[in-house]
Amino acid sequence: MAREKRLKLSELTDEEYQELYEYETEQERKGLRRLGFFFCLLQLLMSALLMYQIWITGFVPMKYFIVGCAALFLLFLITVLIVSRKKRWVKVIGLLLSLLLFLFLAVINFYVYKVYNSIGEVTGAEYKVDNMVVIVRKEDKAKTIQDAANYTFAVNASENAQNLSRMKANVEKQTKQSLTVKEFPNVIEAGKALMDKDVDAAIYNSAYDALIEDNMEGYLDKVRVLYQYEIKTEVETKTEKNKEHVRSVDQPFNLYISGIDTLGKISTTSRSDVNMIMTVNPQTHTILMTNTPRDYFVLLPDISGTTRDKLTHAGIYGIDASMNTISALYDVDLDYYIRVNFTSLVTLIDAMGGIDVNSDYEFNCLWKGYHINKGMNHLNGDQTLGFIRERYAFPDGDNQRGRNEQAVMAAIIDQLTTATGISSAPRLLSVLSDCMETDMTQAEFSKLINRQISEGGKWNIETQAVTGRGDMQPTFSGGSQELFVMWPDEDGVKRAASKIKQVMDQEGSGSTSSSEETVLPFTDVKENDWYYSFVKDVFNKGLMSGNDDGTFGVTEEVSRVQMCLMLQALAGSSSAEDLTEPFSDVAEDVWYHDAVAWAYQNGLVDGITSSEFRPNNKVTRGELVLMLYRYAGSPEVKGDIDQFNDSVNIDPAYVDAILWAVDKGLVEGDDKGAFHPNNIATRLDTAVILSKFSSMSESTMKAPAETEEQAA
Repeated sequence: MAREKRLKLSELTDEEYQELYEYETEQERKGLRRLGFFFCLLQLLMSALLMYQIWITGFVPMKYFIVGCAALFLLFLITVLIVSRKKRWVKVIGLLLSLLLFLFLAVINFYVYKVYNSIGEVTGAEYKVDNMVVIVRKEDKAKTIQDAANYTFAVNASENAQNLSRMKANVEKQTKQSLTVKEFPNVIEAGKALMDKDVDAAIYNSAYDALIEDNMEGYLDKVRVLYQYEIKTEVETKTEKNKEHVRSVDQPFNLYISGIDTLGKISTTSRSDVNMIMTVNPQTHTILMTNTPRDYFVLLPDISGTTRDKLTHAGIYGIDASMNTISALYDVDLDYYIRVNFTSLVTLIDAMGGIDVNSDYEFNCLWKGYHINKGMNHLNGDQTLGFIRERYAFPDGDNQRGRNEQAVMAAIIDQLTTATGISSAPRLLSVLSDCMETDMTQAEFSKLINRQISEGGKWNIETQAVTGRGDMQPTFSGGSQELFVMWPDEDGVKRAASKIKQVMDQEGSGSTSSSEETVLPFTDVKENDWYYSFVKDVFNKGLMSGNDDGTFGVTEEVSRVQMCLMLQALAGSSSAEDLTEPFSDVAEDVWYHDAVAWAYQNGLVDGITSSEFRPNNKVTRGELVLMLYRYAGSPEVKGDIDQFNDSVNIDPAYVDAILWAVDKGLVEGDDKGAFHPNNIATRLDTAVILSKFSSMSESTMKAPAETEEQAA
């Protein structure tokens, strides 16, 4: 065939041969051009897919996103231009360039997709897993739970009643008969009964294993798990102390970091060895880390009643129990949590290439004998684990361990907030998907990354730690067995709580520009509303927030207790010495007690009667300006109340306050010349007045807690 083709070509004249050559060359060019355009189209589609994926992740600020779109479109135009050229070799180069770009973009697309899915696995945690187990002695002959149908099972009174009930029901379903149980006051006694052969088996949450081992050395070597049943329940982490507070990563927030003492599945309940509050103020680029010793002797809200327990034991009952305990200790809101275990720490630091940590001491770790030098050390993941687990090498034991934990956290944050760290954050998160979880949403996590990329810069990292007095005491979870505990230093806790609130209330030097960039989350406040700037101002300053349904509630009425909270936030103070008040309807344990007591002690509010505050009564316009007038120090006033045609209806107690507020431009009458002092103040009224008042010169007012000497 080829020979025949050559013979035919040899028969062609020069002109015919030239025409054939030009024809085939043109066909080849068209083929290359069509193929090139096809790959250019694939490149364009892959570019569009990449930008779409980046858009939905929310990682990249808009200005960089636009630049990225422009760059990819420019590359597309360049490849189209090259494959459109007439020269064959130029077309081939264009085709290869387009093919390489297509493959490169495909790889990047896959990477972004994988990372975003991994972040989805880490974020949005809503459940905890309790691993309920049936434990028998190691030499027991039972091989399955059915073999233990006639056994006597030990249970303990401190076990979660709902979990125990579900476990018993499940075991009865498996064995097809009712269980014979013997109840003990706590899990330690149940474990002893099993070892003493008073019972045949024990049912409890596997999170208790370490606690039993602490009391009965070698226990875990003498027993085995016959049967286990996982119980998944929703985490309840609502710990608001201030009902005006709404969690948002755009505003200052408290993140609870819980480090559990296990390897493996992160959602399983376990003791919490690391208990740290990370207070993050994005407006001032400040992070405050507050460490609480694991042995702190505290009450576990809704669990231990009036019996104290070690803080670490709160983790046995779930992350929500730990959060509620820490929240009650410091009287602060905990907005989010991150839960990590030993696996996640080692994985993260190894993925980062190690970290540089300063040590106050030279010592050898009990964990694998790693040597730590005094001063700066470059540590890999496992060495870091040894560094933060060590406490026996230090004079003040667990207190120094807490400081070491903070040093490690500071080193991680420092490294992650660099340009290199930010670029590697998605990759790091993808390797942590199995050993870290947080209740932050995917969108909130993305917003944090977006903000750091946009604003950049180092964070000012501060640390503090509370201490206490060591003692041996029985605990709620451990029963009568005395364990090492640490009695809290109450004054130290108050100082730490005050510092947390101070960092939360700080405003940065760039707060004005930040405020202008803020997008309000309220569905009933639009940018073209005349009051938009006032609502935005009080929202950014943390004076007012919105409702759970996403509205600000412009027409809703303001209560007396809400005004106390707003004034307290305005003062940047949420505490005072000996917070007491004489009101029978403000109990000491009610969430707004301190706010009412603070406002009363500073002379901002009075009771409705000598013994009743009536916190839910609505605030009138007259009462609102009176509270602000007192906050400002009750300055001298000028003007005539007769300027209002309803002056006869104005209580004399409000006159000076109204005249002062009018003079300062905070309030005015209606278009008919009436003030309406007895009208109920709406949230919109309050937002407008509070915004104007908070913007007044500091020379015209001072926080009520200041003394005259301090003001001078």
